[in-house]
Amino acid sequence: MEYGKGQTLEQAWDTLEHHDQTVLCHELQRACDRLRRLEQEPEKFIGKLRRPLYMIDYRI
Repeated sequence: MEYGKGQTLEQAWDTLEHHDQTVLCHELQRACDRLRRLEQEPEKFIGKLRRPLYMIDYRI
Protein backbone atom coordinates (compact mmCIF):
# COMPACT_ATOMS: atom_id res chain seq x y z
CA MET A 1 0.00 0.00 0.00
CA GLU A 2 1.26 3.47 -0.76
CA TYR A 3 0.10 7.04 -0.81
CA GLY A 4 -0.99 8.49 -4.11
CA LYS A 5 -1.60 12.07 -5.16
CA GLY A 6 -5.16 13.26 -5.39
CA GLN A 7 -8.24 13.71 -3.26
CA THR A 8 -9.00 11.55 -0.29
CA LEU A 9 -12.28 9.68 -0.22
CA GLU A 10 -13.44 12.05 2.50
CA GLN A 11 -12.75 15.05 0.27
CA ALA A 12 -14.44 13.52 -2.78
CA TRP A 13 -17.42 11.92 -1.03
CA ASP A 14 -19.90 14.80 -1.42
CA THR A 15 -19.12 15.08 -5.15
CA LEU A 16 -20.01 11.43 -5.82
CA GLU A 17 -23.40 10.25 -7.01
CA HIS A 18 -25.42 8.23 -4.50
CA HIS A 19 -24.97 5.08 -6.59
CA ASP A 20 -21.17 5.52 -6.61
CA GLN A 21 -21.16 6.06 -2.84
CA THR A 22 -23.11 2.83 -2.39
CA VAL A 23 -20.78 0.88 -4.69
CA LEU A 24 -17.73 2.19 -2.82
CA CYS A 25 -19.24 1.27 0.55
CA HIS A 26 -19.85 -2.28 -0.63
CA GLU A 27 -16.32 -2.58 -2.04
CA LEU A 28 -14.82 -1.32 1.24
CA GLN A 29 -17.00 -3.71 3.22
CA ARG A 30 -15.85 -6.68 1.09
CA ALA A 31 -12.20 -5.63 1.49
CA CYS A 32 -12.57 -5.36 5.28
CA ASP A 33 -14.33 -8.73 5.41
CA ARG A 34 -11.45 -10.35 3.48
CA LEU A 35 -8.90 -8.75 5.83
CA ARG A 36 -10.79 -10.08 8.86
CA ARG A 37 -10.56 -13.63 7.46
CA LEU A 38 -6.77 -13.54 7.15
CA GLU A 39 -5.04 -15.96 9.49
CA GLN A 40 -1.55 -15.91 10.86
CA GLU A 41 0.59 -18.88 11.74
CA PRO A 42 0.32 -19.30 15.54
CA GLU A 43 4.07 -19.57 16.11
CA LYS A 44 4.88 -16.40 14.16
CA PHE A 45 4.13 -12.91 15.38
CA ILE A 46 4.22 -9.81 13.18
CA GLY A 47 5.01 -6.49 14.81
CA LYS A 48 5.43 -5.29 18.37
CA LEU A 49 2.10 -4.91 20.08
CA ARG A 50 2.28 -4.01 23.75
CA ARG A 51 -1.31 -2.92 24.13
CA PRO A 52 -4.69 -4.60 23.61
CA LEU A 53 -5.78 -4.94 20.01
CA TYR A 54 -9.14 -3.36 19.27
CA MET A 55 -11.09 -4.23 16.15
CA ILE A 56 -13.04 -1.36 14.65
CA ASP A 57 -16.21 -2.42 12.89
CA TYR A 58 -17.16 -0.23 9.92
CA ARG A 59 -20.17 -2.22 8.83
CA ILE A 60 -22.75 -0.49 6.69
